[in-house]
Amino acid sequence: MALSVTVSVPARVPSCVGVNVTPIAQCPPAGTEAPQGLVDAATTAFHQSLSLAGPFLAVDKPELSALYYDADASNGMGDAEAQLAAVSHHGPQSEEHWKRAEDWYRKSLSAWERVPADRQGRYTRSLAEQDPKVVAGKLRRCEVALTAGSRGPGRIPTGKVQH
Repeated sequence: MALSVTVSVPARVPSCVGVNVTPIAQCPPAGTEAPQGLVDAATTAFHQSLSLAGPFLAVDKPELSALYYDADASNGMGDAEAQLAAVSHHGPQSEEHWKRAEDWYRKSLSAWERVPADRQGRYTRSLAEQDPKVVAGKLRRCEVALTAGSRGPGRIPTGKVQH
């Protein structure tokens, strides 16, 4: 779950084409909930990162750094929505957050699909998840939560999904 994010925005347009966006996420200890203000701040920063990377992703062959930032920021948005779903517990509000988390994790996986397989484990500039398998596990957690929610009140999974 993203507790803080740093976005670097240049004072001028770079002389060469590329992305220099640095999202930084921090995870809370297992079993803890992030304060709402921190979730909101992280969400705002991840949205900003996605906006900045957007033009670099729209080209036929985007640079790997743009794909990594897209995957990381989308994963961070999914984490924020999953955190909000977990604190909402049950009901329509929780279900809506789980659906949004599911969508963000799918976007993250879509970005990972554009990264060559031999480059997926080489990105080390982010504190967010660098492994698409972890993101896939989070997506499964959302699917389980949504299925459990459709059957009525019950325990929504809050831990990691086994791979």
